[in-house]
Amino acid sequence: MKQVAIFEPNEVYLVGLKAILEQDYHLIVLEEINQPIASVDLLILGFVRRHLEKILKLANGDKASCLIFLDEEIKPLFGKVFWEVGPASFVHRSSSIPSILEAVNLTLRGEKFIDPKISAWFLDVFEFEAHEYSLTKQEVKVLRLVLRGLSNQEISKKLFVSLSTTKFHLKNIYKKTGTVNRKQLMAKFSRFFP
Repeated sequence: MKQVAIFEPNEVYLVGLKAILEQDYHLIVLEEINQPIASVDLLILGFVRRHLEKILKLANGDKASCLIFLDEEIKPLFGKVFWEVGPASFVHRSSSIPSILEAVNLTLRGEKFIDPKISAWFLDVFEFEAHEYSLTKQEVKVLRLVLRGLSNQEISKKLFVSLSTTKFHLKNIYKKTGTVNRKQLMAKFSRFFP
């Protein structure tokens, strides 16, 4: 049976998580964020602002897969959480039981789960990253469509521009981001579109 450690300071939410997961997983409930834990398969962290630094340290220090529960309180700090935690799954606290179970199962298989309720938060971080490369607004639009797997022709139709204009923007994106082809570009920005 897979071992899952949970730190969730919201007692009501913790009771709900336990009810959902205890039939299929061996649960270890962490009473305090500093509590040492043995090796586990999945670490579920409920983020609260007052524990931000401790949670980031725990998420980075553990080799288990990490699933992080967020709510609106943490939204202003999401960029910091995203950059410091690295590969993790993110779920909104108001998610449905099927979404939570899907997130747990995918994360245990080594895949990422991004809750649709917080996917827009990634776009905020993505906009910041695109700004760091000095991409124009049109280049950001092209980049988003490339990352969604659209061809140059599809991008041209979607943006109502000629194929040569799309290729021109793509060439500029490669140059500004230090990439030379779609594959490198997608690898560089894949964390925004799991």
